[in-house]
Amino acid sequence: MASVAPALTRELGIDQAAAGTLIGLYWVSGVFIALPGGWLGQRFGDKRMALAGGILVVAGGLLCAGGESYATLAAGRAVAGLGGIVMNIMAVKMLTDWFAGRELGFAMGTLFGSFPLGIALALAIQAPLAAAAGWPAVMLTTAALGAVVVAAIGLVYRAPAALAAAPKRAAPHVFLPRREFVLLSLAGIGVALYNGAFLVYVSYAPMLLVASGFAVVEAGLVLAAASAISTFTLPLGGHLADRSGRPRAVLFGGALAFCACVALLPAAAATQSLLAVAIAAALISILGSMPVSPMVALPAAALPAERRAVGLGLFYTWFYFGAAVSPALGGWLYDLAGTPAAPVYLNAVLGLATVALYVAFIRLGQQKRRP
Repeated sequence: MASVAPALTRELGIDQAAAGTLIGLYWVSGVFIALPGGWLGQRFGDKRMALAGGILVVAGGLLCAGGESYATLAAGRAVAGLGGIVMNIMAVKMLTDWFAGRELGFAMGTLFGSFPLGIALALAIQAPLAAAAGWPAVMLTTAALGAVVVAAIGLVYRAPAALAAAPKRAAPHVFLPRREFVLLSLAGIGVALYNGAFLVYVSYAPMLLVASGFAVVEAGLVLAAASAISTFTLPLGGHLADRSGRPRAVLFGGALAFCACVALLPAAAATQSLLAVAIAAALISILGSMPVSPMVALPAAALPAERRAVGLGLFYTWFYFGAAVSPALGGWLYDLAGTPAAPVYLNAVLGLATVALYVAFIRLGQQKRRP
């Protein structure tokens, strides 16, 4: 949606806040479905729920492709988001089942590295595709890719042997102990703000570069190349956290570096130097991706297997709340300030709030070991 936002604002006559709301609608379903989705995954099985979610992703993409009004686009985004959120939760749950007690940070980094890879492909391909064939063609390609994912899950995924052989419980856990609830809420809100910062960045950094005098294709290619780097640095961050035994250093160091670099992007764009922008974007991608694996692995590993799906459902409830609100907030700031630099500066603020929440998460977790 961010890739075709300029075409949508022009053809449908909507403002930036409305376009940001369409971006956020994909995630807003997570506020309501993440926790029930985790429970349903525990009740009916991870693979079945992942397949059901994938089918909804395809349906939502097709609805958006045929949308001729804002209401239809909004409905399609909500349906696709509903399925995508369930798929995301099940993916983290299935990966944690396979790698718990081993190199979970590296595994999480590999999984989450697919996110910036998709962003990079979108920035490089979707804007030219929309210009050549119209924005509905972009929506059709996402639906087609969703169908490929559904087929892949159905044909490839198998549960770990130990988990598959474990006796089934009569009923899944619905509630969490108070301590786990608080810990997962702190971590979930922290990741929500950090992910929200990334969503605002990829949504409004292209507009910032265009407003600074760069061509649309030029800005898209630079940011796409920088985002592609995250595909490799996300697993690297997890690997460093696993091998060094210091996941907190990777988490806090990377998050603070991200805040500093993203705050400097408007100044780099003002120089109208493509090299300066490329360096700034590369640093944002490299340093900003490093703490993601520790952020996700720490709460996932803290959950026992029998409460993992429900706990991750709570974690992602907060995660998707931030993802839903942040792009719309960025659009509101853009309209208020009249410059795309305003939502870019918001990224640094959200990153600092993430650091504060993870400090609280770690301190509360340490209290458990005290006499």
